[in-house]
Amino acid sequence: MTKGGLFAIAAILVFAVGAIFGSIASGMADSVIPALSDSSQSPAAASAGALEKNSPSDWVSESQIKVSRDRVVVELPGAVWATFTDTHSMEPVLSANANALEIIPTSTDQIRVGDIVSYESKLVEGTIIHRVVETGEDSQGWYAIFKGDNLAKEDPEKVRWEQIRRVVVAIIY
Repeated sequence: MTKGGLFAIAAILVFAVGAIFGSIASGMADSVIPALSDSSQSPAAASAGALEKNSPSDWVSESQIKVSRDRVVVELPGAVWATFTDTHSMEPVLSANANALEIIPTSTDQIRVGDIVSYESKLVEGTIIHRVVETGEDSQGWYAIFKGDNLAKEDPEKVRWEQIRRVVVAIIY
């Protein structure tokens, strides 16, 4: 038998053994963690003890991204380039080394839990960029509650529509 033939047989055996052990391990995980089917966490997140976070909305469709050998073009009207201050509040997602594309939302319906949004705080000077953890309506109208991914507590204010500046739609490292 040729070396190529032996390699092909070895590759098939490795695949088959991996599939068998993967199936066994999956069955063991189901018996060890029986409540996973009722959980809002993914099996990987639950088994690692991590809390699953909401992901940002899908702002850029695949048809808006053009990739060629020497460039990537994102067709995104109104997009602006953004850089970040190194406050550590959104690590590991955003750091001073990250760059992003942001757009200006046109309605409260576009802001969803999980989105990373910049807003002007009424409590501190400057723009804050954190993740939306809740949206709602009260007697003063629409609001959002924010939290930095790397912070223990939510931001201390209800952020109103007029405070919203931009939404992160792409992060480039």
